[in-house]
Amino acid sequence: MSEKRRWSAYRVLKTSAFVLAFVVICWFVVAFMVNPLISVFRKAFFAKGQFSFENISKVLSSQSIQKTIWNTLLMSALTVVAVNIVGLFQILVTEFFDIKGSTFARLCFFVPLVLTSISLVTGLQFLFNEYSVINTFIGNLILSFNRGWFEGFWAVFYVHAFFFNSYFILFVRTTFKKIDFSTIEAAKSLGAHNMTAFLRVGVPVILPSILSASVLTFITALASNAAPIMLGGDFQMLNSRITLLNQSGKRDMAAILALILGVISIAFMLLSNWIEKRGNYVSTSKVTTKIRKIHIKNPVLNVIVHILTYLRCLVYAIPVVAITLYSFTDADTILTKAMPTHLTFDNYIRVFSSSTSAIVPMRNSFLIGAMSTAIALVLG
Repeated sequence: MSEKRRWSAYRVLKTSAFVLAFVVICWFVVAFMVNPLISVFRKAFFAKGQFSFENISKVLSSQSIQKTIWNTLLMSALTVVAVNIVGLFQILVTEFFDIKGSTFARLCFFVPLVLTSISLVTGLQFLFNEYSVINTFIGNLILSFNRGWFEGFWAVFYVHAFFFNSYFILFVRTTFKKIDFSTIEAAKSLGAHNMTAFLRVGVPVILPSILSASVLTFITALASNAAPIMLGGDFQMLNSRITLLNQSGKRDMAAILALILGVISIAFMLLSNWIEKRGNYVSTSKVTTKIRKIHIKNPVLNVIVHILTYLRCLVYAIPVVAITLYSFTDADTILTKAMPTHLTFDNYIRVFSSSTSAIVPMRNSFLIGAMSTAIALVLG
């Protein structure tokens, strides 16, 4: 009898916990997902108190907004193409081909996971500002060289192409490492070259991961904010335009652009899912053989691939070096000199001696990061 009572108490406690968790999740979804969405729709379609398409027609008829939408779609599409090319190259030189220094290259390729958003763009601005070492060197060689070139479309594309490959690192590389190497060896035994075996056997297996990474990259590029705002100049994208409209008080127009941004993202996701469902991607065996790196037999091609790999390493390593180096100098030196002439710890002393300068923001960042991760895990 006592066991039955204990079991009943346990069931009551268990049911209460589930009900409480369900209520909390429902409240969270309604408060932070449904309500903001309703607010966006209200501002977009009920700006004057009644349902109307007037705001949408006004926004879509604006040539500047049309150009912004086109810029966003073009940049996002080009970003996906560039990231796929860059990402597959990284997988080849770190996991498939035998490249000297591949361990160091892999660490360099992980920089986008650490250096992101404003810190990344800041480092690139240090690298390519008017007085930087690179621009000074090129300017001395080519007198007509425009030292202020790192602005606009190509500057934003540079950031997107080389530093938006985090999802390739997380998903595609991990999936590629699980490929059964015996299938690639079988293809080579039938006369296929290394790249043919990779494209015919390896790529179809990792294609679902490529599609997933492409979707997330496209959505990330659509919502890009730091690069267009800090480097875009006259080149605007939807997220930066939404920010400007909000700041100027035109929240109805900002809401419509936010809806357009969401519709584009959902359409791309549906298209990707449709493509993925039409494919058949299988690579299985009873005993999986780990991938063994392949040596590039052609000496010329081997040298070219090594050079390209090391150049890619420079692309990722230099921003980190620039941020580290300039953190030991003053603002005037950063803006007016190609290389720091005087290094000091004053910046670190000034920042960490005041709790409001660094400690509180760092604490807030860690706290919000931990909370958002926990909430995302629970909701997921």
